[in-house]
Amino acid sequence: MLRLLLLEKRTLLKGWIIVFIVSFPFTFLPVLFKEGEFWQRMIDRAPLSLLYAAGFALVICGAALYHNYERQRIKLDLFSQPAFRNLGFKYFQSGRGSLIHDLSFYLAGSHHDLDFILDMKIDLEDHSKRDLVIIPVLNTETDTPISRAVKGYKELLRRDFRFTDAQDRLEILLSPKEIRADDPMGMSKYLSLITAKLEIKPV
Repeated sequence: MLRLLLLEKRTLLKGWIIVFIVSFPFTFLPVLFKEGEFWQRMIDRAPLSLLYAAGFALVICGAALYHNYERQRIKLDLFSQPAFRNLGFKYFQSGRGSLIHDLSFYLAGSHHDLDFILDMKIDLEDHSKRDLVIIPVLNTETDTPISRAVKGYKELLRRDFRFTDAQDRLEILLSPKEIRADDPMGMSKYLSLITAKLEIKPV
């Protein structure tokens, strides 16, 4: 949690400022229902409104940090298992410094001369719902639309895997429960199967 906080401290500060600015005017709503001179009521309310807005922004940013930490912890716990360590893939980051996308860790490397990205989809509301995302980096012909190539490869792999709705890249879904994470070859066999299938040119 501390490491994530340090990595995203600037982003969290930006988020805190935005939430503070948005929520601050709403903290003055009780003033509208009180008697007395309007501007004097606003001045009297200001210290309390500052405290409320600052506290609300802190709670929102804290909740966002906690939920992101939980998702990354689940992901890194899986990626630290022998089935993934044996691949020799390296860790990378995405979303750092972004207010729209959470900081996320993923694995990338080569298996049998084909590059792969390994990530994880975790339900925001129910962390028990999760899927490993296997993304082979496709080398398509320049005159073949990527969407057509992805569609063709999905047909070749449909018996063995599920997919996301992505049209611009092949995203293969695999339940973590299907992987023998304690087996050093637990992931290699899936990547080898994908590599073998992708050697066939889709129609």
